[in-house]
Amino acid sequence: VPEGEGTRLAGAQAVAYAVHRADDEPQRAQLERFGQVMSAVWEKMPDTEDGAVRVVENLAQVPDPSLSEKALGANLARLAGMAGADAHAMVTLAVREDGTIDDETAENVVAAVLGGTVNEAEGARLPRIAVRDGSEDGAAGESARVLLVNGGFTVVETRAADGEISGSEVRYSSEPFRRTAVEVARTLGLSDEAAVEGEVPGTADIVVLVGADSDG
Repeated sequence: VPEGEGTRLAGAQAVAYAVHRADDEPQRAQLERFGQVMSAVWEKMPDTEDGAVRVVENLAQVPDPSLSEKALGANLARLAGMAGADAHAMVTLAVREDGTIDDETAENVVAAVLGGTVNEAEGARLPRIAVRDGSEDGAAGESARVLLVNGGFTVVETRAADGEISGSEVRYSSEPFRRTAVEVARTLGLSDEAAVEGEVPGTADIVVLVGADSDG
């Protein structure tokens, strides 16, 4: 891939530019390149379904797509139409070394896109659970995730806490999720009193704070 601003890249070159990451390169740099390529794709992609499907077929860059070429083309055409009408924007988000975003960034995105927290009609889905690992060895969070998944709970994400947590607890966002929070606490071997109402990530209904008191 040639160096320099304003360089035109063929399909394979664009893919390489977007996904390659050097050994000593932070994840953020690779994600920024990916965003640059996707912005260029929306500008050039036809906004008609037939045209977008032909582009997908000609690129042949998705050997095992989760969507059919027709469905993928239809989605790309809609995005291209929004980009052409200035109704679509891409923003670079600051990420951690492992490529994830912190809770504050996630909540800002939810607020900007949806105008608040992620909500669905109560009873239409299972409560979403996030896990924050603040244990001393940083491994107890994964153990908690496995226990919850095996217990039939919906764990949407697991990652390290911003700092060490002394005591484990289960926080729920509002009263409708209290019963589930108590069940989560019991599943993790915590007392019912460990379930308390409090602040949770905007992408979850319940957050498990795994503390240094956990034996993993």
